[in-house]
Amino acid sequence: MSFHDTAEDLHQEEGNILMWLLVWAELAVFGALLFGFMLQGLRNPAGFAAGKALLASRIAGFNTVVLLLSGWQAAQAVLPERSRFFRRIHFLAAGLLGLVFILLKLFEYAGEWQVAARGGSEVFWQLYTLTTGFHLAHVVFLSGLLLWFAWRPGRSGAALAVILWHVTDLVWLAIFPIIYLS
Repeated sequence: MSFHDTAEDLHQEEGNILMWLLVWAELAVFGALLFGFMLQGLRNPAGFAAGKALLASRIAGFNTVVLLLSGWQAAQAVLPERSRFFRRIHFLAAGLLGLVFILLKLFEYAGEWQVAARGGSEVFWQLYTLTTGFHLAHVVFLSGLLLWFAWRPGRSGAALAVILWHVTDLVWLAIFPIIYLS
């Protein structure tokens, strides 16, 4: 299978019902997590305000840019006019930017967990860690997959990986304002 076949597979994969079920299931799970986060925030506004005040919002903001740049690189990788070399470069850049996101998130967690361990706002920290940790697990898996496509670019499924990467971007674009900015 050539790279051109991989890009053309995007159109075939767009109609794949199992792929869209996966996408909607992911959005539903994250939607439920964020709804729970917002609901608990309404039930305990002081605790959630205290927890949010301790978050590293600047790191999260920078990570938003990193993730969007990675998504752009992933989108470039499946364009049919890209040569095999440039597809590899774009997949590599997307995967490496995903790794940057992971490292920054782990750095952010390290500082936040020290503060969270002091007590107070337990529900906030539990929901925050569950939601952002579940997102981080997706980023870890999909970054590895994008790097695999950089190494083995002619494999089918690249378009599906890019679609799932964009779903992960979309989820972060909901997580960021709800958790960090509200």
